[in-house]
Amino acid sequence: MNNIIYSFPYLLFLFYLFVITLWEFSLKRKGRRDLLGIKIVIWFGFLFFFGLRGFVNTDCLSYYPFFERLKTVWDNFSYETIVSEYDWEPGFITLVYFFKSIIPNYSVWIFVWTLIILITLNFLFSRYLKYYSFGFLLFFIFDGYGIVTNLMRGCIAMSLFLYSVQYIERGDSKKYFLINAIGCLFHISSVLYLLAYFFLRRKLSNVFLLAVFVILNLLYWLRIDFSDVLVLIFDNISYERMTLLTEAYVKNGTSKNLLSIGYVERSFTYIVVMVMYAKLCTGKPGNVIFLNSYVLYYILFYFFWKIDVASQRMAGLFVYSYWIIYAELYATLKIANNKRLLLVLLIIYSSLKMISGKSQPYHQYKNILFHYERFEEAERRIQM
Repeated sequence: MNNIIYSFPYLLFLFYLFVITLWEFSLKRKGRRDLLGIKIVIWFGFLFFFGLRGFVNTDCLSYYPFFERLKTVWDNFSYETIVSEYDWEPGFITLVYFFKSIIPNYSVWIFVWTLIILITLNFLFSRYLKYYSFGFLLFFIFDGYGIVTNLMRGCIAMSLFLYSVQYIERGDSKKYFLINAIGCLFHISSVLYLLAYFFLRRKLSNVFLLAVFVILNLLYWLRIDFSDVLVLIFDNISYERMTLLTEAYVKNGTSKNLLSIGYVERSFTYIVVMVMYAKLCTGKPGNVIFLNSYVLYYILFYFFWKIDVASQRMAGLFVYSYWIIYAELYATLKIANNKRLLLVLLIIYSSLKMISGKSQPYHQYKNILFHYERFEEAERRIQM
């Protein structure tokens, strides 16, 4: 049963990040460059809120039993036997296998896992953003919660990709492909990063951007479906796991409401990308990677609109584009009132998003410092 009270911890954390962002804006206006205090409160907040979380969201129903049942080095089973017991990618199984052999505690694993995400975000935002804390705020607004709590394997693949973005800038394809090939060992979806290399580094024309927007919206509004194309592609390349996953997604596909807040937000962002493309590319040449990433996000989301899960999972690989684009947009705006308007729109949108999207029982926030919940209890709550 939905309960708006479940969203309150997320709203509180949202405003915590918003206040820190305003603090950084104030420091930057005063010419302060030392961000140590900002980084400390950001890291502390994330490690406390996410690193010490209990059983939150739905994928813990898979990851906790996996962690508990996984053999360790000390159980005297062969590595091949252990890996063959699971359908997941061998890189992830190996990582958890060695971790559990050293520290056989799921809560510690969650804390370390959150630390890995923080290190990745620190690298990304320190390298590409003027406002460090704003990146973390945008991360939380745009799918950060789901990435941290539900996409453990996919997030490792995304982290490796975000590290490899620097090699797109340098044109070092060998290192880029090597890193993302390793990412495929953690989640097979990383193959999309391999395929995206040449697209991400190419500057797109206004005609192309407009054509993509018009064609995808025609497909979406006319309900023209291309979901069977995915099954055909993976069937032809003889990758059984991807074929089975895709067939399951198509079978369980859901038809979205045509007009929704999500549609308005995604289309608004695409229009921002079209309008600001040249300016943002001129300001920072590396921005072309993130602008093109959003174009891919939009294509994947609406080309396969019928299969809700697949479109969200595939498009979600490029959701990081939001974190950079909106931060760069804010930094580019010269008129103070326009900056304020953007912040107001973001905080209103994100507040409504938290209230409407975090009100289910499986979102009920638990922190292990204050509330111990047995897995069996959490399982009943999450499956309500």
